[in-house]
Amino acid sequence: MKNRITLAFIIFATTFLSCSRNPTMTETIDKYFELVRPEFKGDVAYKTTAFVEKYWRVPGNTGFNESVYRIVAKLEEAGYKLESKAEATDRLTYRVETREMDRPTWEPVDGSLSIMGTNEKLLDQSTNRNMVFLNSTSTPKGGVVADVIYIKDADELKSKNVKGKIFFAEMSPRQLYKSAIEAGALGIITYDNPAYLQPRKTRHLFSLEACPTMKKLRLGELHFLMRLMKN
Repeated sequence: MKNRITLAFIIFATTFLSCSRNPTMTETIDKYFELVRPEFKGDVAYKTTAFVEKYWRVPGNTGFNESVYRIVAKLEEAGYKLESKAEATDRLTYRVETREMDRPTWEPVDGSLSIMGTNEKLLDQSTNRNMVFLNSTSTPKGGVVADVIYIKDADELKSKNVKGKIFFAEMSPRQLYKSAIEAGALGIITYDNPAYLQPRKTRHLFSLEACPTMKKLRLGELHFLMRLMKN
């Protein structure tokens, strides 16, 4: 593998040097750049970002599919034809490939976190789309009300009674997930933003995370996993 990588690099480097020494090739490339550059506009990038940010995109869910359909629409606006319906003379074609999924898709619909006796929501899905961990299961209709206890680490989880309760920990839920199910916890709330995200400065920035796939989880074993922001 190492030899193949080296060979590929040498071929690329040789080709690049050959092109760079060929004035005719350089002039041709510059002409294409002149044609293409005016089509790259910042507003298009902003519109694309505004569209995709509305969704939690996972293969098979609404956001993922809608993003694919948007790309298809843009290609057709530019004159591309669906490969299966294209004529022999059509030079611009596209196709949409599909794969059979080996597990259900996942899509957050709604969610919030609040303290009993207060009207203010600590977290809300409408303003924080990353508050629920990927693969987290739904609560029963009407939500879950329970005591919240603090867990310092995985060892403390083994010594505390969390059955029927929600626990908060400042670490990745992946380290607690299995033990939480075995202990009978209703849910997990975590805060584990890495230092490089500068959490005290960028309070609304999250790294995307997921808990283990819950396809073998029985209903009622663990209702949700949420994450908090640093104030």
